[in-house]
Amino acid sequence: MSDAIRHDLTLNRVFLSVQEAISAGQRRQWRRRVSNALEQISVYPAMPPQAILVVRHLSDPDPGQLLAGQSRRSLRAWEQAAQRALNDCWRTAGRPAHSSVSSKANSVWFADPAEYLACLSWDIGQGVATDRWWWQTALHPHAHHSWDETLFQLWREEAQWLPAALTLLLSQSRAGMGSLLSRLTANQSTQLLEQIVQGFQCSLPVPRSGEPDSDYRSLLAVLTPHLAPPVQTLMPSLLPETQLLAAVSLTLPRTEQLLKDSPVSKRENDEASVSSLSTQASGPPRVSPAQIPKIVDIQSTPLESLSPPETTDIASEQSPSDRSPLAAPPTDAESVATVETPTLEPPFASTVDATVNAEQGIATAVGGLWYLVNVLIALDWPGQVPAGEPPTTALSPWRQISGLAQALLPDAPLDPVWGLLAELAGEPVADALLSVWRSQVLAPVQSYLAARLEQPEAIADILLEPATLYLTRTHVDVVFTLEQIRLDVRMAGLDRDPGWVPELARVVAFHYE
Repeated sequence: MSDAIRHDLTLNRVFLSVQEAISAGQRRQWRRRVSNALEQISVYPAMPPQAILVVRHLSDPDPGQLLAGQSRRSLRAWEQAAQRALNDCWRTAGRPAHSSVSSKANSVWFADPAEYLACLSWDIGQGVATDRWWWQTALHPHAHHSWDETLFQLWREEAQWLPAALTLLLSQSRAGMGSLLSRLTANQSTQLLEQIVQGFQCSLPVPRSGEPDSDYRSLLAVLTPHLAPPVQTLMPSLLPETQLLAAVSLTLPRTEQLLKDSPVSKRENDEASVSSLSTQASGPPRVSPAQIPKIVDIQSTPLESLSPPETTDIASEQSPSDRSPLAAPPTDAESVATVETPTLEPPFASTVDATVNAEQGIATAVGGLWYLVNVLIALDWPGQVPAGEPPTTALSPWRQISGLAQALLPDAPLDPVWGLLAELAGEPVADALLSVWRSQVLAPVQSYLAARLEQPEAIADILLEPATLYLTRTHVDVVFTLEQIRLDVRMAGLDRDPGWVPELARVVAFHYE
């Protein structure tokens, strides 16, 4: 359970201006004072929980206050002024994923880590990443790497979000996604695949050294029919290892179930020599990897009376193809470019799905239904189909959440959450199948609740807690007020943060503020 939504704040540069000449020792003393003051500052802009805001320049929002004496009162006043300034940046920020952003813009934002990674990957693929001031922080550690190595390192660092990023890239351009994937070597693709299947806790047979091509073809034969036709056309142009990476990423989180129902799985299970890329059922318990920080990234923050550095327009005579791969990050003068460079055409906004509609928050009357994620995890998602069983009996995790909530509510209210869950669940299931599932699941669910709640019949009231729901491609954040904290829910562990849930391919968190 998260007590409040907190945004990590990253300051790249802080410029201190003084009115008179000072010695080197005095300069070091002022730097320590500024550093100590900023370490005590907590700024929480009014943003969606997973939004990433990148600010280019932020002038001192309350000149003279930060270093006035460093009392708690003065620091609190500066915090409030800084929060108002960042809120203004948030309201005026451009969104590179949805439209072209002027190089003169002072702030940009991304809905979640997957959108951030997809946009950065796209700009690397187009050769324009170093022209975007908002990528300076991400690219700086890779200043001496080639584009191909940079792309791999970025994907490896954020492998948990790579499947969602690739899905978003696919919505932009099949050829663009294929071009990015073609930059990977066989070894790099295998490394990324290992990280992804481990994060999603998906058991995936490793092709045997004696006949790897045959085994890759067998696995791809199972997964490829479930890919979009444009992706199927693209696959032959990629290395076998990269094809498998793409196939697994674009079928998650259904990959393991698809393999379970295939002849490949049955053959591998009969052989003692089968190895796996991830933890088997007898392995360690579920892991909850750390969330990607919610970042407010201030590229440079002038303090006191400092004026922004002199700006210099830079020409665009040198094409991206002529530029050295990943040149060193531009200097302060170079960073204020006035050259307009094309962004995503068409923008990612052309793909509208359930997560896009809810990424900036929607009001829901049944915010408590997300507590059922903890219940379903404890019961090991009872809609999953064991190996050998017909897949027609499967119920996706998203449909399990809505199906269980509606079964526990005498009168389920009209609410936008039902449509969101239906869209995420995919193909509808027959009412008869849903009824059978409910009849099988209700007894263990009620037994689970009875063992933890003094009044298990109050579950309907618990589910009918209003909340603000933020749903993105990577996260589900449910925000309640502090007054909605319930001791019975806390004691039952229902509002414990589920964290990373492989079956949903998202991080689920509860916030009270």
